[in-house]
Amino acid sequence: MLRLLTNATQIKSAQHEFAQRLLAILPARRRRKIGHQGGGWTAQVASNEDLWYATRTFPAGHPTCYQNVFGWLGSAQPYDIVAEIDFPLQGVNRRMAGVLAKEDKTHALVVLHRGGIGGAHKGVGKEAFLAWYRSQPERELAEVDEGAGKTAACILVGGLHDASLLLGIFALVRDVYAFKQSQSRDARQLWLGDAWKGM
Repeated sequence: MLRLLTNATQIKSAQHEFAQRLLAILPARRRRKIGHQGGGWTAQVASNEDLWYATRTFPAGHPTCYQNVFGWLGSAQPYDIVAEIDFPLQGVNRRMAGVLAKEDKTHALVVLHRGGIGGAHKGVGKEAFLAWYRSQPERELAEVDEGAGKTAACILVGGLHDASLLLGIFALVRDVYAFKQSQSRDARQLWLGDAWKGM
């Protein structure tokens, strides 16, 4: 069984490991304006040829979460945020998509996603995305015990110390991008890239 991580010290440590692993396997560095419709900021971006990543505590001054944002360099808007895996500083926050959990038997730390996504138009949101996600082949949700008798069905991204963590993140970002494009009114041809297949 997966159990939600709520302790502030443990979450901080897991976030540090998460960021360090991604920074180690995404070698290129550049300073870029990143963001989404209605907002953005300048950040140090780590990337390979396809995926980029940036992180910060948010909001500035009185942070409530560790923000981890991702995008596609080959998309029409390469520095728009496609997906976020944000973790609360402590406790349970169902408004944040990122989830850290510990496996009962192995004590392994696992990264998951609640399915919450932002979008620029109607039809893009958590319920619609999870319905789309479940309809795709070989997509499964994992149950996470949140305590107090509550569980949550989340997308399994990967083990924090698993060699395939980047592949899991790549797959999540690819799926979010594909879903958003499928909901787009002009339905432009999807850019999904081929690099993820070889990871």
